[in-house]
Amino acid sequence: MQTEYRKYLVIVPHPDDEINVAGQLITRLTHGGSSVTVLYTTNGDYLPGQGPERLKEAIRALKILGVDEKDILFMGYGDGWKGSRHLYNADGGVPLESAGGHLKTYGLENHPDYRFQKSGFHHTYTRDHYKKDLRDILLDLRAQALIAVDFDWHPDHRCTSLMLEEVLGEILKSGNSYHPLVLKKVCLCRGVERTKRLFSFAGAADPAPAQSAFERQPF
Repeated sequence: MQTEYRKYLVIVPHPDDEINVAGQLITRLTHGGSSVTVLYTTNGDYLPGQGPERLKEAIRALKILGVDEKDILFMGYGDGWKGSRHLYNADGGVPLESAGGHLKTYGLENHPDYRFQKSGFHHTYTRDHYKKDLRDILLDLRAQALIAVDFDWHPDHRCTSLMLEEVLGEILKSGNSYHPLVLKKVCLCRGVERTKRLFSFAGAADPAPAQSAFERQPF
């Protein structure tokens, strides 16, 4: 697949979301000679102990799609959070505990999380740290095109989608020269469901669907 863009970053919350968001596109891009990096913002560890296996599965799956392990990044945040608030809605510096019982970013022994690779330490789970890690990744890689999850029913998907927009907005307002193409795709919602929820979310009549969409964890 030949395009004017040669460097791509795929941004998804959980291992396996990359298949729904961009699986075939990743294959076409890598086979066409483009550079593709895949970033997972969480470890998919909603169940305790599940994270490492899901990260290993992601590495194996992406190899089939043509992505080398060196081009995989784990931000290492939790899949869901203990308490009544999602990380997205938490105060910036307040530390949280993930649903899986973790307090800091992590990856695999031979493939650590991004912050540990960059700085030699793990970040505690806070909203501010999530944003910093995402911002640093964007500016470190400076991919020409970003392919990201869109706003759907899953709280972690919503968080990744909205945090990306928040960080990109701050980068643009800072006067930074980094202006990537941004493409988004819904991962888990069918189009009709998404339309109803977005209309309700925007304040149209019958807000009940949007309220129920947030039931898993207030967002």
